[in-house]
Amino acid sequence: MKAQIETSLVDVHTGQVMVVTADRREAPNSDFQSAESYVKDSFEAMARDFVRFLERLAKGEAVRAD
Repeated sequence: MKAQIETSLVDVHTGQVMVVTADRREAPNSDFQSAESYVKDSFEAMARDFVRFLERLAKGEAVRAD
């Protein structure tokens, strides 16, 4: 099972895309989790990680390329 989310941060004044992110996850062993549960857990984790990313940006911390 796989889950993916892509986001774009756009300057509202110019319409220019400023940041693009992608988060892809693959279940290590799909035998232990239903597809519905995996997608729910994955998207919750991706949302949490995206919020952390935005918090770092708000603090002026450097963004890592990895």
